Amino acid sequence: MVLVGGSLNKFPFSLVTQKEIRKPADLIGKKIGIVGFGGANDLAVTLLLKEWKIPRDKVTVLQAGGGANRLMAMSAKALDATVLSHPELGEALRAGMNELGNLNDFKSADYPMTAVAVRRSFLQSNRDVVKRFMRAYAEGTYQFMHDKEKGIKILRNRLKQDNPTALEQTYRYFAPQFSFPTRVSLNGLRNTIEMIAKEDSKVETNLDKYVDEGILDELEKEGFFKRITGK
Repeated sequence: MVLVGGSLNKFPFSLVTQKEIRKPADLIGKKIGIVGFGGANDLAVTLLLKEWKIPRDKVTVLQAGGGANRLMAMSAKALDATVLSHPELGEALRAGMNELGNLNDFKSADYPMTAVAVRRSFLQSNRDVVKRFMRAYAEGTYQFMHDKEKGIKILRNRLKQDNPTALEQTYRYFAPQFSFPTRVSLNGLRNTIEMIAKEDSKVETNLDKYVDEGILDELEKEGFFKRITGK
């Protein structure tokens, strides 16, 4: 498998805490909920703790299910902190919880949240198919970023959410975070590989093993991305 592009290279998360936790040091000895070990939530917490110079063994990280479940656990005081995204993030803030850290504020917190992967053999034998897909993928990403009405309609359908305030907040939170052109963040990929390498020292660290930007380079040279933006 190889990554040929991506559209979201940032964690769309904030670390939300009980209101009495006001600074990073207050997390020591506390329980932090994530979806599951080895996933995006887990890496987000790891990077935040590293940024704040808090050893991971000074907190208790628990698998606690999806965003809605963790929000309920926070409301019941079963968790001291968790990583949330909109629309749950908005609900947490309205309930008086504290946003201790937004992952987008940290340059070290790049991560390939949304990427396109294909088999190398498929890429070699069906290059035109992949190229046409990547053109459509880029157009769709740009449209979501800049067509608010259509973007909110997509979120309403995908999230099964009818609250206008929640949809507006979700769109305003996500739209600026998408990447255009639709390339995978190599720095984010390094973060991911470093996390995996801690568990498996045999992991290949050469990024060329995981990424092939040949098609995106072609589209760049052909002026495709400039035509979409009108620049």
